[in-house]
Amino acid sequence: MSEILLIASFGAALSSCSGSTVDDAVPTGSPTSQQGGTGEVPQVANPLDATPFLKNPCALIDDQTLSQFGDFTEGEPDVDSNHAQKLIGPRCSWYMKEDYSRSAGVVIDTPHQKYADPELRGLGGVYASKESGTIDFLQAVEIAGHPDYPAVIAGDREEISRGRCVVYVGIANDLTIKTSFDDEQNPSQACPAAQKIASAALETLKQGG
Repeated sequence: MSEILLIASFGAALSSCSGSTVDDAVPTGSPTSQQGGTGEVPQVANPLDATPFLKNPCALIDDQTLSQFGDFTEGEPDVDSNHAQKLIGPRCSWYMKEDYSRSAGVVIDTPHQKYADPELRGLGGVYASKESGTIDFLQAVEIAGHPDYPAVIAGDREEISRGRCVVYVGIANDLTIKTSFDDEQNPSQACPAAQKIASAALETLKQGG
């Protein structure tokens, strides 16, 4: 659905994102970074292993986290399709009951880890998309409770104003997870929600499979 459109375009460059990010995002300090072809890209000192969740990405987000934002349907995983294997990565989508205009999602971006040039893997690809002009918005944020894992809200500024948000979190120097939230009825809630979902996913990853 909308989440596929929102996330898949990163396969060619990056995806759309959203929410009132400028006001609601939490800026980071000055994370350790490495100069490369894409500029200063924050580095991950303690990589997390996403392998246990590649076949069950829905397990990354608990029901209690989602219930903060409403009554959602059961997660819909996609792990075997061509999109999941070659473009987007293993993902899970949740939709609001009786209101499919609101949704949440999580993606493990293994395709870029496998197929992209080394400097474009992980957050490097996101920063490169901003530098090239493929996207026009990128803001570093600190995920609550997980300051050691660099994150950004990135995408198209116009989509941001419509209440569609994607948060990219570096869990290794060559791998990101992406959490998303769509809420066109309450645009200011989208990015705070996506960041809270990212926090839950990081907590799950730290606990392991």
